[in-house]
Amino acid sequence: MPVHRRLIKRPRQRLSAAVRATVVVLAMAATSAHGQTTEGPAFDCSGALSATERAICDDPALSRADVALDGAYQQALGSADAAGHAQIRKAQRRFLAKRNACRADLDCIQTAYQDRMAALGAADGSEEIPLPAGTDPVPFQFDNPIGGYQISGLWFPHASEESVPSGPALFRLRDLASGKIIEVSENAVSLLDPAFAGSGTGEIPVPTAQDLLHLPYSDQDRAVQGKCWESNDTCLSLGESPIDLQDLDFDGNPEVVIAHKGAGQRGGNTYSVYWLAPDEDPSGAGVSGIDLRYGTANPAVFSKIDSLTAFNLTQRQIMVDNSNGACNSSVETYSADGTPPFSLTGYLSNSDDGTGCVTENYRVDTAENGSLRYTLIPSPAN
Repeated sequence: MPVHRRLIKRPRQRLSAAVRATVVVLAMAATSAHGQTTEGPAFDCSGALSATERAICDDPALSRADVALDGAYQQALGSADAAGHAQIRKAQRRFLAKRNACRADLDCIQTAYQDRMAALGAADGSEEIPLPAGTDPVPFQFDNPIGGYQISGLWFPHASEESVPSGPALFRLRDLASGKIIEVSENAVSLLDPAFAGSGTGEIPVPTAQDLLHLPYSDQDRAVQGKCWESNDTCLSLGESPIDLQDLDFDGNPEVVIAHKGAGQRGGNTYSVYWLAPDEDPSGAGVSGIDLRYGTANPAVFSKIDSLTAFNLTQRQIMVDNSNGACNSSVETYSADGTPPFSLTGYLSNSDDGTGCVTENYRVDTAENGSLRYTLIPSPAN
């Protein structure tokens, strides 16, 4: 099988001093090129605007970031060949979809601009970086459909400290109903499990690219539903399958969930959550495929998900469990129906006051100035 050179998503990073300096220079150049002052973005702020565009127009810092990015984008196009043009434009459409999904969340918009500017500092001007030369991909295929999708792809494993091979993976999802194919890439993926990758003990060898790697994950390895802790509500707990499709934001559409084995609390997993981008994004970019979940008002909650997180399907809540022991733990409750959506609405703490374990339950709401207010809920009388 020939070695395929694939592109893997560049991890989010802080801008280097050189890139930050480039931002300033490009902003000045873009200002001259467009005949605008740094008080406005590179696009026209008059007429009908999306919530994101209005937020950018109203914020001088974001306006300057837009001018700087436009300059960097035009510069990247000017130095690329025809093939490079297609790649850069594709990455720009993904950026616009990600940015516009932020709506009016200024921090989210700023992060999108920072990520894209860092990517434009790369040689190819895309959001992706090529894998090192000589890295042989391991082709893989899930023997059983996952969430209505047949899943295959390429994996670039290497030995890890956890004795389970890990590395970047490119997942190819084919919708069994429509035939539509979607691709998503993720770093630090472990596709193998001791239960079927070997004897179940000791180190698992790194597979080679000689043969197709068959993965026997099934519905038994996916997320499961059951009764929530101390309630009759129905809760969802994520499973061990390296990839799953579950509706984690309660909008009726599944998200792609990728597991990072052993990276969570108590040896459990952490999870990256992606959303299935619409065929026609409101931005008009026409993005189709996978992108990070930026579309919620509080995307931070999706970066906290691990094996201890419970999704209350009845109440439309995400309950993030932070466990440091029986008397040193907390549970953060994020509500899809909160104001704003997925804001923190509840906080439960367990602590040791010297005489025993004390549980305190708080109701949380957001004040007009954006600060959080914690109100202690009295314990029921004995």
